[in-house]
Amino acid sequence: MTRRGFVGLLGAPLVKASGPKRAPFSSPLISLEDEFFLIDLAKRSISYFLEHANPVTGMVLDRARNFPDDPSQPNKSPASIGATGFCLTALCIGAEREFIPLKVAQEQVRRTLHYFAHEAYHNHGWFYHFMDAHTGERKLKSEVSSIDTALLVAGMLTARQYFRRDPEIVRLAETVYRRMDFQWMLNGDPLLLSHGWRPGSGFIKHRWDTHSEHMILYLLGLGSPSYPLRPESWYAWNRPEVNYGSYRYISGSGPLFTHQYSQAWVDFRFRKEAGPQGINWFENSVKATRAHRAFCMGLQPRYGYSGNVWGVTASDSPRGYRNWGSFVRFFAGWHGGALRGGGLTNVHAGYLHARAEGDAEPVQGSALSALRIFRCFQPANELDRNRRSRDRFRNHLPEYGKPANG
Repeated sequence: MTRRGFVGLLGAPLVKASGPKRAPFSSPLISLEDEFFLIDLAKRSISYFLEHANPVTGMVLDRARNFPDDPSQPNKSPASIGATGFCLTALCIGAEREFIPLKVAQEQVRRTLHYFAHEAYHNHGWFYHFMDAHTGERKLKSEVSSIDTALLVAGMLTARQYFRRDPEIVRLAETVYRRMDFQWMLNGDPLLLSHGWRPGSGFIKHRWDTHSEHMILYLLGLGSPSYPLRPESWYAWNRPEVNYGSYRYISGSGPLFTHQYSQAWVDFRFRKEAGPQGINWFENSVKATRAHRAFCMGLQPRYGYSGNVWGVTASDSPRGYRNWGSFVRFFAGWHGGALRGGGLTNVHAGYLHARAEGDAEPVQGSALSALRIFRCFQPANELDRNRRSRDRFRNHLPEYGKPANG
């Protein structure tokens, strides 16, 4: 496959630029009731990106308070380039589904791309992870991030594909993508990319060398028209085999979202690697999600999980952002199958996450049931089973238990 064709995969499964509108969530496994529920959920999720995108830069806040009008809890969140990449994709989906006017989506996409192409600070084409949404100033002492720039550019290429009849959007997206210097981000390694760079200290020592959310990053590097990676880069990172119960799959020690992010843009369902393992990454994610659910079911007596309420991943909490770890690291066979022990407090603090539960396409039935349960817990994307409370941050589901038309 040519590099042009390879990059053309990005965004293509999500949206199309013209033609008759298709049923929003048509599937033989989804009932009419499910379809209305998913439409309502999608509308509310997309509204986050409309409400929390800066009108000048297009950058999206990394998080937002459940109750934004409460003066005692001002929103001090910076913008995140990763969130902005998801926003660009959501705008295309919203326009395609007619949730938002096409012109509104198109104008916001154009503003965002113009800002990153011509105004935002970059180092060899890579952007800071967190920035002030209005000024673009670096925030939280963040790094020039390889993975978050990849998430941003994946959203840009989705927009380029969807608005491909808009020459300015096409030009701006290609300007940003062509500027990404993957050779510089290798920092001397022939194949493996660095996590990023910081002013004053230089490159981060860690590399994307083991299965994680980085597949989209390497795909963009392989398809780069300006600074391409060698094809061997794709096979250079480790693929540890996990054995948990009856499930056998590839996974690093990160949270469950590492199996999901790249699949927001790349349809792996009918593709296998050409390597000796012949991995289908979609099927691999299905197994990882089911193993994660089985792990939570094993903790049911202690933490109150159920078949519809489960999921642990990195998240916010009353004590700030926490990476609660991964059951893979502590309980599953990893790097050859040796069982590893560890305290539950390292991997589990009672928090459940819509992101972990909402892996809707790989595990459709379980995820739909879980999402319906989560939908009842006000505007939260996570909840604390121990405290029976909601986290303070939201995935914009505005009113308790009410449909979109209220």
